[in-house]
Amino acid sequence: MTKDSTNKKRRVHFTPDNVEIAVKPGANLLEAAIAAGVHINASCGGAGVCGTCKVLIKQGQVESTRTEKISEEEYEQGLRQACQSRIITDLVVGIPVESRLETAVLDRERVGAIQPLEALATGWRFKPPLSKLFVELPPPTLKDNTGDLSRLLRGIKQRYHLSNMSVDFSVVKKLAKVLRDGHWKVTVTTLITAAKPRTKEWRRPRVIHIEPGDTREKHYSLAFDIGTTGVRG
Repeated sequence: MTKDSTNKKRRVHFTPDNVEIAVKPGANLLEAAIAAGVHINASCGGAGVCGTCKVLIKQGQVESTRTEKISEEEYEQGLRQACQSRIITDLVVGIPVESRLETAVLDRERVGAIQPLEALATGWRFKPPLSKLFVELPPPTLKDNTGDLSRLLRGIKQRYHLSNMSVDFSVVKKLAKVLRDGHWKVTVTTLITAAKPRTKEWRRPRVIHIEPGDTREKHYSLAFDIGTTGVRG
């Protein structure tokens, strides 16, 4: 084998998704799948201890260590753990149903793209404990010289019919500045608590943050998968 053929990239074709990628010889098969946009279950993060990343080598050769997660019969059939396999030649790799993550190939245009809430929660009744509420308040006048906090709570009650609200002290401290920076147009973040059932505190709305302007469409979210062998976020 010549040096050129040794360094030549190997083509890996994934089925049933009909996705192909070129990688260097010796590349990890699971990493190649991820790079190609083909998602395979790997609960242990590629440590080789969960056995959820089984793939079928239909054509070609890989260098793979058989662990207890692959039976002798499965090994003879061509099943391998993707995370424990190094690519030797061009490959055709089948992804079994049990190893796939939903549709296996994510729509690249949707990954990381901003999506309307309704598109992300089609068919769901989406009612999170956190809400962002936009309010436009009348500025103080000689006739209406209500304090800033009372003015804010009054505006929230008038528009959203929320009363008996508590306000974090951190919000109170910056309230005057935020109201004026936003020209009396602000967005408050509320949290519905669920403590002390059957009392007036039950599900009491609480203001935990305030921002100038309308920021209802600006969110930051964190998602965590708490599995049996690891936590991914």
